[in-house]
Amino acid sequence: SGSYILSETDFWSKSSVSKWWDLFKVRMAYGESGNLTGIGPYDRFNSYSSIGFLGRTSFFSSSTLANTNVKPERQKEIEFGADLGFMQNRIGVQFNYYIKKVNDLLINRVIAPTTGFSSLLDNFGSLENKGFEVVLNLGVIRKKDFHWDVTGIFNRNRNKALKIGQALTLLSTNAGAPVAILEGQPIGVFYGTFFAVDAGGNQIKSAGIPLTERGIQNSPLSYTTQRDAGGLPSGTVLRKVIGDPNPDYTATLVNELGYKKLSLRFQFDAVQGVDVFNADWRTRQGVGNGKVAEQEQRGEVPRGFVLGNYNIEQWRIDDGSFVKLREVSFSYDFGRLNKVISGLVVTLSGRNLISFDNYKGYDPEVNSGGQSTILRGIDFGSVPIPKTFNVGIQAKF
Repeated sequence: SGSYILSETDFWSKSSVSKWWDLFKVRMAYGESGNLTGIGPYDRFNSYSSIGFLGRTSFFSSSTLANTNVKPERQKEIEFGADLGFMQNRIGVQFNYYIKKVNDLLINRVIAPTTGFSSLLDNFGSLENKGFEVVLNLGVIRKKDFHWDVTGIFNRNRNKALKIGQALTLLSTNAGAPVAILEGQPIGVFYGTFFAVDAGGNQIKSAGIPLTERGIQNSPLSYTTQRDAGGLPSGTVLRKVIGDPNPDYTATLVNELGYKKLSLRFQFDAVQGVDVFNADWRTRQGVGNGKVAEQEQRGEVPRGFVLGNYNIEQWRIDDGSFVKLREVSFSYDFGRLNKVISGLVVTLSGRNLISFDNYKGYDPEVNSGGQSTILRGIDFGSVPIPKTFNVGIQAKF
């Protein structure tokens, strides 16, 4: 990595822009790294575990087929950036642009059970990330007894799978989410069955119940719909990309205000243009504990409406965009109280206070896939992020 501060050169100090442009710094960095956790210590070999059977010791193997040729991923990233400061640094701008490529991508792919195993960890291709981040710092008000600082962050990332080696790789998930890796598509898209529609984009229904689209699957990303004499879908069940758990952008807005000894801080986080596979919502309808199930019980939709939608995976795709009041914090500095306590600060704060969204579940930010970078945007039995309140006391003696 390296940087160069143009604003500290003699040429800059003699220029007229130095009166209002305080900082101009350019940066560049390049790095390569591996993946320490992608391959377990003994994943290259078949391992066996013991279990009691009819009073004797027996052994069984892992469900993942051993692969002695698997190797670590290689990640390469290059980044360009600039730091700018204006008006005695009351206005600060940071900009970063990056390109990251991962070769020998490690994927735990589902394989035919006739092999005696259900999955295979191997190097199946590569992926690419491109994006930029902009950070804006504003000193809106800076007085003796009052200050107001604003920080805004905007982040946009685009990724896609490259040279996967096969047209389609489906991954198994605990929620039955049809997560796929498709060449040329973002990592972890939802690839599943979808509603049949007519030329006008209206759902084709039978007795008021939506139908699954059918026809001929020419390729993973190409299909031809078919209709029978009655205009209903016919042929094999079709699949397509029905959702993308990768957001269009994320943003953060932080306000920090201080008046004498009182401080206030509040932060908003936004995630926009993201899809969630809401299996939790679909399951609630299936067991009669959801709004659509209630509509069917009241006769507002035809009998069998939930059952007709149940196997259409597009029915579970939900809008996961949100804006959250992430944190609000009040603090007061009492200063010296006596000879023993030389300083006392009391803070009241809350996190995840309000979520502005159209999500049909409890929380669009949860993920049943845990910390996986591929299994994202899956909601099935996940505990929502809690709303918390804290009281903090900091004393100096």
